[in-house]
Amino acid sequence: MVVSNDLLPQTISGYEIDQLDLNIIKLLQHNGRIAYSDIARSIDAPEATIRYRVKRLIDEKIISISAFINTGKVKYENVAYIELKTEPDFLDEDLDQLVVMENISYVAGDLDPHS
Repeated sequence: MVVSNDLLPQTISGYEIDQLDLNIIKLLQHNGRIAYSDIARSIDAPEATIRYRVKRLIDEKIISISAFINTGKVKYENVAYIELKTEPDFLDEDLDQLVVMENISYVAGDLDPHS
C-alpha cells in the first residue's frame, strides 16, 4: 500500500514527514494494532525502521493511537468524539461545565502540557 502525495517532504512542528511516514500512517489509520512486521512487509521496509518511525511519530505527537467505541455494539444512539484544548488555568472550570451536561456520559483527558 503506497500513499501518493505530491507535496513531499512536508514539515510538521519541525518534523519532516516523508513518503515512508505517510505509508506507515495510512496502514495505522486502517488498523492501529497492525504488527510492525506486517507494515514492513506491506511497504517493503525493514521492521526496525518501522519501529523507529512509529516511535518517532508518536514521540513527536504527529500521530497517536486510540481505541473507539463501536456504536453498533453499545447502548448509545449517538456518539461524538470531541477534542477540546484548553488552557491549564481553565481546565477545572471547563470540566465542571462538561460533566453537568445531561447527554455526556464519559469524559477523558490528557494533561500533557506540551500538546
